[in-house]
Amino acid sequence: MKEYVLKYETGHINTAPMGFHLYAQKFLEAAPPSSARYSPVPFYCVCRAIELALKSFLSARGIPVKKLKTLGHDLQALLQTASAQGIADHCSFSDVEKAELLKANTYYSDKGFEYFQLRFAMRDVPPLPNLDTLKSMTQSLLGSIHQLALDAT
Repeated sequence: MKEYVLKYETGHINTAPMGFHLYAQKFLEAAPPSSARYSPVPFYCVCRAIELALKSFLSARGIPVKKLKTLGHDLQALLQTASAQGIADHCSFSDVEKAELLKANTYYSDKGFEYFQLRFAMRDVPPLPNLDTLKSMTQSLLGSIHQLALDAT
């Protein structure tokens, strides 16, 4: 019979890439289907999923969580940072998808899907993004970075 000796050493496991990925998937799954009546809930869930998916990618690229926090909830800034980090090697976004993301960011970065904002009710309301386009974009993004997030953990 062979004897084995186990040595315990301090190590580091970066759980952030898969943690962000898992939460992004859960927010996407929680998004209710589109309906004729407006509700901020599906928009919030999908935008949150996009935010977390982009943060998963950036974390897998070595960007510390502390730095990711400085990007906040700005989907445009996250996409620009992800582009600079080579997200195009894993996933590309059409011009239509980018345009819908910018529409979503008008609301999401300013907590417009979380808090009732009278200014949106009283003035010209910026156009809402196409929810189905955002969902499809998020599913594609999550699928294309899944292995990268796993490998970085």
